[in-house]
Amino acid sequence: VVLKGNTFSGLTFKYANCEEVYNQPSDLDSANIWGTASVLQAKTLIYINVRTSEIEIHGNSFSNCNSLLGLIYLQRSSAYTSQILIHENTFTQNSAITGANAIKLYLFTSVGYTDSFDVTDMVCAGVQISSNTFTRNIG
Repeated sequence: VVLKGNTFSGLTFKYANCEEVYNQPSDLDSANIWGTASVLQAKTLIYINVRTSEIEIHGNSFSNCNSLLGLIYLQRSSAYTSQILIHENTFTQNSAITGANAIKLYLFTSVGYTDSFDVTDMVCAGVQISSNTFTRNIG
């Protein structure tokens, strides 16, 4: 999967603040085939559940966008060793309500999912996040 040289600008959802998000029962995840919904639907600009393909997100521009979770949400199981490269992107004046504002990365380890790891762990796990520019993002 390659996302290269794209511009994402002004992509927003309808909430002005956190309180509005949590007071909207109509926006609970409506996939009720598994029972009654009780959590907000995860809304993100780009969601990739990494299986066998390499992921390259390179040379993109993200500006004035918002999401419930990070703009880019990547999830990978330890059963897969595909490489993830997030390189030379610009993130300007974006926001997210929970979790992260630009990139939310979940890696499954022998202990379980983690979103807390250091640079050494990322390199060993086949993840490179480098040379990106972040300006006035909040979340």
